[in-house]
Amino acid sequence: GKPVSDAFISHARESDAAGANASRVHSTRGWGWGEEKPVLTGVDGTFTLTELAPGKYTLRAFRKGGGEALAENVAVGTTNAKLQIKPTGSIEGTVKIAGGTLPDEIEISVEDLKTGFSRGGKFFRTEGRFTMRDLPAGHFHIDASAAGGQAKIEIDAPDGDVLHGRLRGM
Repeated sequence: GKPVSDAFISHARESDAAGANASRVHSTRGWGWGEEKPVLTGVDGTFTLTELAPGKYTLRAFRKGGGEALAENVAVGTTNAKLQIKPTGSIEGTVKIAGGTLPDEIEISVEDLKTGFSRGGKFFRTEGRFTMRDLPAGHFHIDASAAGGQAKIEIDAPDGDVLHGRLRGM
């Protein structure tokens, strides 16, 4: 609810072709956000994008440490585009191999198939514990791999929540 002075704003031009933007939310994660340097918001949260070709754009606000927001169909010349970065959450858990053994090394991947968000991490000598921080709200598929097997679960994560779980029976 307050202006963010340390957010970066990137843009991607949307296609003018009929039907080309039907699955835009998922596809924007794969767009070439790095084509131009992102713009840093001012102290009051404002930003200006310059030298844009005529058309509509998808804007992405993101912060170091997590959190992002998208605004679609923003026409060149718009002066009131607002992007709200919602609180991020985390998923914490423990991986146990069948028989209760705690693996020395685990690999975790977290993916939201609807939005295209994905993140992975490796954890070594944590007694099977892992934490994935700075996650947006979403419906996540969590995969765990360790010597001894794999496990998968699906969970819903609201904005800013810390969720705890166990992956067993690998």
